Amino acid sequence: ATFSAEAYQAAMQTAGVYEAAGNIFWLNLRGSATPGVPINATAVKNLQRSHFKGPAHFDGSVAVAVPKNLALSFGNLRRVSPEEPEHAMLFAVRDAIRAGEAEKTLRSWRSKLLSVTIRFEIIETEQDMFFRAVNLRNKVIEEYEALVRTAVGRVFELVAFRSSMQASGVSGAEELFKAWEANVRQTRSHLAETVTLNFVETAFKVYDNLLGDKKLRASVMRVEERYGKMSAWVWMTNLDAVVLKSKTPQLIEWVLLMVEHLLLTEQMSCKDFTKRTLIPQKQKGLLDLWVFKNDLMRYMVNNLLPKIELTAAQREVLASLTVAEELRSKNKNKQWQGTLPESARLWVTFLTNVVFGVGSDGCLKTTLKATSDINEFIANNTAVAEAFSEVEEKARAEQGRPEQASGGSSAEVQTQALCGVGGMEVSLTELITPEQANQDDGQLEAWFEFMNTKIDQFCKFIVDRGAASMTNSALAAELKENSVLAEINGPALLLYDSKTAGEASSNANVRLPPFRAQHLKRMAQAFIKARDQGGDDIDQQEELRDGDIIMVLDGGRHGNDGSIQGSFTKISGESITKVKQAFTVVYDEESVGERRERVRGFVTCTESLYAFTRTGLAMERRPRKHFPGTTTMGSVIGPIQSLAWTDENCWKEQPKVKKDIFTKEHKVLVGGAVEATAAQATKPSFPDDSEPVFWHYSPPVLFSELLHSFRPMVVVRGNETDHCMAMECIKAKIPLVSICLSETHKEALTAQVKRRLWKAMQTESVPEVYEPTLAKLLSESSSDGTSKNQKKTKPEAKKRAKKAEEGEDDKEAKTEETGGEPEPKKPKKGGRPTSSANASAAETARQALLAKLMGKSSE
Repeated sequence: ATFSAEAYQAAMQTAGVYEAAGNIFWLNLRGSATPGVPINATAVKNLQRSHFKGPAHFDGSVAVAVPKNLALSFGNLRRVSPEEPEHAMLFAVRDAIRAGEAEKTLRSWRSKLLSVTIRFEIIETEQDMFFRAVNLRNKVIEEYEALVRTAVGRVFELVAFRSSMQASGVSGAEELFKAWEANVRQTRSHLAETVTLNFVETAFKVYDNLLGDKKLRASVMRVEERYGKMSAWVWMTNLDAVVLKSKTPQLIEWVLLMVEHLLLTEQMSCKDFTKRTLIPQKQKGLLDLWVFKNDLMRYMVNNLLPKIELTAAQREVLASLTVAEELRSKNKNKQWQGTLPESARLWVTFLTNVVFGVGSDGCLKTTLKATSDINEFIANNTAVAEAFSEVEEKARAEQGRPEQASGGSSAEVQTQALCGVGGMEVSLTELITPEQANQDDGQLEAWFEFMNTKIDQFCKFIVDRGAASMTNSALAAELKENSVLAEINGPALLLYDSKTAGEASSNANVRLPPFRAQHLKRMAQAFIKARDQGGDDIDQQEELRDGDIIMVLDGGRHGNDGSIQGSFTKISGESITKVKQAFTVVYDEESVGERRERVRGFVTCTESLYAFTRTGLAMERRPRKHFPGTTTMGSVIGPIQSLAWTDENCWKEQPKVKKDIFTKEHKVLVGGAVEATAAQATKPSFPDDSEPVFWHYSPPVLFSELLHSFRPMVVVRGNETDHCMAMECIKAKIPLVSICLSETHKEALTAQVKRRLWKAMQTESVPEVYEPTLAKLLSESSSDGTSKNQKKTKPEAKKRAKKAEEGEDDKEAKTEETGGEPEPKKPKKGGRPTSSANASAAETARQALLAKLMGKSSE
């Protein structure tokens, strides 16, 4: 009805609200109940395009505030509803006038402007008007959120439209889209997908393969009902990806239930499921992983489960756990697992943590890049293969005897380590005393963060999950993640030490592991492939890059020269182009003897260091760092002090940890007779029953000399041993990629580097990383006022400490020969380290490469 003064008075006095058709120009169109809040011009234009393409009625109503005395001021009515719709309508009229539209069109617009529904409300104060305006806008938002279709809703809407059009002979997607487009107003919203021809075709495909199935639809609708408009299925691209990757209804159901399981167990959230994560370009995504996990689960049921001796009831329960809902239900109380034999418990642990978990997804994806065949995958993934092997071994041992409940086995621990359970994280409280912790005001935490950042900058630890005899694809893919290897144009160094490439299966303290030609071949091929297979030159494919070096230490076994050279082949078996330069590393005779219980006859005090390059070494003559009187042009390095097992640089662990570090893959069988002296030697014992992780480790001075003499821009250690190379690379500011033997090796080694670096930062005799401010801080906060790692401070060191406390760079400190750029400033009063304002361009470039090494963007 049109506005009536009598009806207005009656309605307002009885109900306080009155609605009627009125003139839009009665409003104060420039006024706002929320003054100062800008209006988004793009949003107004979008409304104009969608709501007012031509003369159209104003949908809804405009709310205006009137005083308690009901007095009206036409032309100055105070609007409290959102302004954008009226502005869109007025802009449409403006554009029609400017375009010279026909008089009939303009008169139609006039009619619409004079018949806008206006809602009059009694609102007395400015504050009440403000809150009414905010609440009316929020009401629109809530209604939109509730009414907007998700992809699932839009699919059913289009299917219903198809059914209604089939009666008139229209059924094709293109015809249906044209009919839809002619009758439906397209929306412009980031919460609703635009209906295009491709959208219509995809919707019908999703319905025919997924939503049309009652069982599959139920799984989707459970997620929709639980998570609403934040559902994982809010976008058509997600549903389409599931249909695209899952070729059968059974696989589609598996994927849908996996998504639901990961959401319910809070291992992932709805926002984690996007096109980028589900089906990324040029790599394996979540859908590839889930489809493979279905194969992995079926392998466990068909190949492993039958080998376990179980009652019929137990076998039925374990088989039922392949359904995610049943697994969640049974895992609410795990006491029932105590009735199972140990092999079955291991089977359940793997199923829960690996198949239905996410902790091992990175490990699985890495191998999945090389192969999706289940048998090849198991052969290429050491962790999975060993877990399955342990289940089989336990099952064989259990045959014919009753199983008694017992604690977790080493395989169970290993499976948990694969999934990131447990670990060897180093916290600040482990590195400082209780007194220091109590007195810390945040400064030590800042220094701890500074130390972790330094390690992240220069060290990257990865795990070689394949066997020595397997192809290098998975390892190369893992190395390729560190894209700095492919992008650095300067020399890269792969250092392979044959005497620590595994451990001898017996008498390891006196016997070296046999030379592993296949292991070296695998490392070399992976290194070359990760270095972009020799660069852009087609003639250098599978060849070393110019300037790159592969170094091999032979452990004093000079007869392996031929085998070492024969390890450098292409995948086809053809030898790579290489030039060998031999060096002799000389060790001090007395120090070598310290590693033996008794010395009889001759002592081997040398080992060969072979440097392989594509065209020959190009060395600059300069003095060696640690051996006066010799230069980098000499073929002898030394004499080097061989460190005893009691030296602080010797890394020791408990036998159980060491077993998990090497795994069965890297315990190398030895043959032949043991020399008489070795056979009579007793294995040395150490406190806490620990033993050296690597009996034949190389001293840090050797690594320091190699970094100084050959000046690589990045080092790859295949395989890594202990903390020594990491510490030398940190001191030399050279990126290091350490290839670890196992996940346990990676975790334990990372912890070792942290402990060693924290100690070195307090030790004045290690000037490359010494932090006098930290040393003084720990000394002052210790109970006796001294630091056990800090020597008596000399006057010059005091001067540097004072400068560090004041936040100044120690300009008088010695800089590394490789680079010479200024150090980053140290934190003041707990602040995080910041880059020096005077950092050189070379340092900036180095930091950019380091960021890529750590997988960080340059943004």
